[in-house]
Amino acid sequence: DMLGALNLTSSLSVIGAIVAEMAGSEHGLGALLTTAFNQNDLPLQFVVILASSAIALALYAGTASLQAMIEPRFLSNPRDDQEF
Repeated sequence: DMLGALNLTSSLSVIGAIVAEMAGSEHGLGALLTTAFNQNDLPLQFVVILASSAIALALYAGTASLQAMIEPRFLSNPRDDQEF
């Protein structure tokens, strides 16, 4: 379904943004991660990875709650409530 795909792609977009920032940006988590790798700064690497994980988790939670609100309204069958 469409909202399930939104759940998946919202969290995966964080990975795509970080990879794009690693490839050609001077700002952002990807560039910070590249700098931390080059300087062998392990604590900074963990902070960047945890921050990106928190962002992806927040996006997933937001889209999952959106899905929980929308799906019952629009996917319920009105004929299920009728008695024969």
